[in-house]
Amino acid sequence: MTTVPPPPPPPPAEITYSGEYSVNPLGEASFADLCRRLPAVLRRIARMAWAVDRTACCCSWPARRSPVWPPPSC
Repeated sequence: MTTVPPPPPPPPAEITYSGEYSVNPLGEASFADLCRRLPAVLRRIARMAWAVDRTACCCSWPARRSPVWPPPSC
């Protein structure tokens, strides 16, 4: 009596997206492009954080940088 080996598993499914919102805006960006954009992104994050809560932005600075904690402005 001979046993028949099981059939091989099917190939993995490939998921594709199409349409206006399926394009990754950073898909074609090189590492240099990402590095060039980083300062602007960090400035934008800082501005948004400042607009949301100024005291959290200035008072969360590490205590070792200031001899008086919290700073008098908070």
